[in-house]
Amino acid sequence: MTGAPDSGRYAADWAQTIGLHVVGACALWMAIAAMLRTRRAASLDASEPPAGAAPTPQSTRPDWIAALSRTAWAFAPLWINAVGLWVFRSDNAKEIARSFVAITTGLSLAMAWRLFNYRPLTRFMRDDAEALQASHADARANPSDLSGKPIAHASGMPAKRPWWRLCWSTRVLIVAMAAHAILFTTLSWMKYLSFNASVWDLSIYTQQLWAFTQGKWFYCSVFDALRDNHMMSEHFMPIVLLLAPLYALFPDPRFLLLFQAVTVALAAWPIYQVTLWFTDRQGGNRALALALALSYLLHPLVQHSSLCDYHPESFLPLLMTTAFYALLKERWPLYGVTILLGLMVKEDVSLAVTLLGVYAALVRRCWLVGAVTAAVGLGWFVIALNVVIPHFSGGDYRHTDSYVGFVRPFADGRPESATLGLLLWVVVRHPLYTLDKITTLLHLEGALQFIGPTLAMCALGPAEALVMAPNLASLWLSGDAIKIPIKFYYAFALTPYLYVATASGVTRLARWRGRSQADGRDRDVCVFFAAAIVIVSAGLCLQHGVTPLSSGFQKRKYRQDDKWAVGRAFMKTIPPDAPLSAQQDVGTFLSHRLGLYKFPEIKDATHIVLNLHTLEDVRVIWTFRSKKEYYDTVKQFLDSGEWGLKDMAGGFVLLERGASLHRNSEVLTAMDRYLAKSSDTRGR
Repeated sequence: MTGAPDSGRYAADWAQTIGLHVVGACALWMAIAAMLRTRRAASLDASEPPAGAAPTPQSTRPDWIAALSRTAWAFAPLWINAVGLWVFRSDNAKEIARSFVAITTGLSLAMAWRLFNYRPLTRFMRDDAEALQASHADARANPSDLSGKPIAHASGMPAKRPWWRLCWSTRVLIVAMAAHAILFTTLSWMKYLSFNASVWDLSIYTQQLWAFTQGKWFYCSVFDALRDNHMMSEHFMPIVLLLAPLYALFPDPRFLLLFQAVTVALAAWPIYQVTLWFTDRQGGNRALALALALSYLLHPLVQHSSLCDYHPESFLPLLMTTAFYALLKERWPLYGVTILLGLMVKEDVSLAVTLLGVYAALVRRCWLVGAVTAAVGLGWFVIALNVVIPHFSGGDYRHTDSYVGFVRPFADGRPESATLGLLLWVVVRHPLYTLDKITTLLHLEGALQFIGPTLAMCALGPAEALVMAPNLASLWLSGDAIKIPIKFYYAFALTPYLYVATASGVTRLARWRGRSQADGRDRDVCVFFAAAIVIVSAGLCLQHGVTPLSSGFQKRKYRQDDKWAVGRAFMKTIPPDAPLSAQQDVGTFLSHRLGLYKFPEIKDATHIVLNLHTLEDVRVIWTFRSKKEYYDTVKQFLDSGEWGLKDMAGGFVLLERGASLHRNSEVLTAMDRYLAKSSDTRGR
């Protein structure tokens, strides 16, 4: 799995990297040890005995050996990291090495911070929790005031604070959610306005929502695999219908991007509330609750999904985490509404809902609610895959391969025999084969980036983590390399279960620690993991996120040049009702029509819209294997004698069926010019 270095120079580079890492770790070790020694000396000076009194043993000066020893334990993850850098030294494992560095460095910093008693945030992380615990005790001891008016709920919880007296953690979280929504709304709009959004998938949903206003339900001509242009033949997503009235009021793709950013950010609130419920025995540890909510907002998968055009799956973190919260608090109307809305997002959510019902029955002892939830989830899955989708598609569910793709070697060469039953048979009878398929470098990279921000504490909450098992298996066993990394939205639906399981896992560890020590250390465990999770999440965000501070931030996707203003003006000149074939990056501006196809698909299109600026970009033009293939395809249309240049402005081209051919050479000349610019850019 480790792989050998590609060359001697490559090995030398890695040796240099490891050497610099060790030197930096040693320097940081010495610096923190010196700070610890200075702080200890200052505390001893402040407690010097009065003159003439005998010195106490505690007044001896701290030495370097003690400071270095205590700091060395805190930096144990960094020493392990040096070994990990060498183990994952191949070029294919560089993303694993980067994740490993971020996780171990964050752990070391959290352990070093613990040596200083988490100053200067000690008061916020400890005093607020102690005050809340005291408030709980007062509420239970004095259930009513002198007037007889209850000051606590029936459960013994204190009365809610007014909104203008929110605690520090709630204020921080509200600011963080607002900042996240504003940042990713801005980035997604800039990406859209600079022609970096895609027909797949933004136009798939904007065309559906616009078509509702034209009396066509779930209509989509962009996706060429649909039967009769009906989206229900591909996925069962009735929640799109609920968005139609809002989109009718604001008929612009940017409204969907705004709605998605706000929905994603709001999911941090139920994560915060669920964590408070799990830590109620520690008085409601707000430090851990805030840490998990911030970790969600910093998670690279959440950030990538927020900028990956638009998908209804963006509802799931908010809906499913709220469903967990409603289940834990036994608020059944809220639970029923969120479960129903979650089922409407996509057909495979029903598997998670089924297991959530099992969790409600077996873990929470809500037998009736659990049985009804499991029955509804399983019934929804069966009806969606065997009735609704086959009715509109005229065949079987096309995405079954997502669950059974890796068992095709056992299907005797017959794809139709690769069923879910065969999947279970292979997993049980061939565990080594299954293990080999899910332990590749790609899987390890995806696992580190997914559970790394939570320090894998979800493993200590197996009952909650089990809810995501079907969806995780569909990704892990599919064999599709695009579904495993965090740079796409496919694993985004797993994030609510990840953070609920993490809250349960950290709380379980804290309770075990408190029982074994019997000295109140359960709160210290929560505070330590709160600090560690925030630091590690911030490090992974810098390594793999898409914020302007992240190392992988691509400014070109958001740059607002004059050529894009020309392009947006050019889009407005295209006939609004004309069926057309559009290049994937310009189709997002043209989706409010019944005839929109992804170039080079033509069908009944009378116009073709192209963006020649993509030829000068370093990336490959999507749906084409190379720029040469794109160039040859456009040239083939121009030479066919059927398509002529109708208009061209600043690299944006409009071809019309039956138009004059005498200007077609201008398009070829422009393509040669942009290709030359691309070659010059690569050369420099």
